[in-house]
Amino acid sequence: STKSTVNTTTTNNNDKNKPSSTNQRQQPQLPTSPSPIKTPLPSQMSTLQKSFLARLTSSRFRELNEELYTQSSHHSFEQFTSQPELFEQYHVGFRKQVKEWPVNPVDVICRKIVSGWKKVREEGGAGGSGGGNDES
Repeated sequence: STKSTVNTTTTNNNDKNKPSSTNQRQQPQLPTSPSPIKTPLPSQMSTLQKSFLARLTSSRFRELNEELYTQSSHHSFEQFTSQPELFEQYHVGFRKQVKEWPVNPVDVICRKIVSGWKKVREEGGAGGSGGGNDES
């Protein structure tokens, strides 16, 4: 009897996309956060859907806010640059949070700065001529 041998080391040229020891492709890096989900317009949502969306928006804001406070600014910049949708997710949640605050601290700070500036101007300090009658 005659034995036939089959050459199993041949390479099929149609398999160019399959990884091999000589044809390795770098895998794309997966995003660290979920992809943005297209949501229907609020007018198309049920009351329950609107409620869930509001809760998810708040949760996402808290998650992103914690990441911003616990990571280096360089890492946060890289993350928001590589995933621009995070900027919108953060600010949608931030605007929602601000509406729930009894007082917006930014408004308090602005009022103090403006009233302090007016007081300094009235007293003729900080850039005035000293007499309070700067007629330039």
